[in-house]
Amino acid sequence: MKTPFGVFLAVVLASLAHTVYFYPQLPERMASHFNASGQPDGWSTPAAFVFFDLGVTALLAAVFLLLPLFLARVPTRWWNLPNKDYWLAPERRDQTVRLVRTQMLWFGAATLALLAIVKHLAIQANLMETPHLSTRTMVYLMGLYFGFVAVWTVRFIMMFYRKPPA
Repeated sequence: MKTPFGVFLAVVLASLAHTVYFYPQLPERMASHFNASGQPDGWSTPAAFVFFDLGVTALLAAVFLLLPLFLARVPTRWWNLPNKDYWLAPERRDQTVRLVRTQMLWFGAATLALLAIVKHLAIQANLMETPHLSTRTMVYLMGLYFGFVAVWTVRFIMMFYRKPPA
């Protein structure tokens, strides 16, 4: 099992295991949405909360796993890469497609990890006597994720911006 796929799969399975573990502990009426102050302003049943979580996780997992499989079929003119004539030349196209697939798996793993952590915070808030979500924690979490996205984006672009020496 290659590392990005292994990490991606581990995040998906950990998120699913987390949901299965906490489902029996959830209150009959649970806060499922929180306002900017961390106060609940939306409610659902545990079944609806879990169904939504599993649906979003499955949809994102499918997008990050299946969409990259179609990259090999995408015409060169539709790609938006620096130096795309070099990177998508017939002798390098397969390698470039594999590289983009790998990067998509890393991005997907980070996105699914973010959602799993947010789900965990929501579940923990519901297990408290008075549900409340820490806005400070959410700000730090989002800052961390957007920091990852910024670094990932710059690295991705730089990967294709420079051509290796001949």
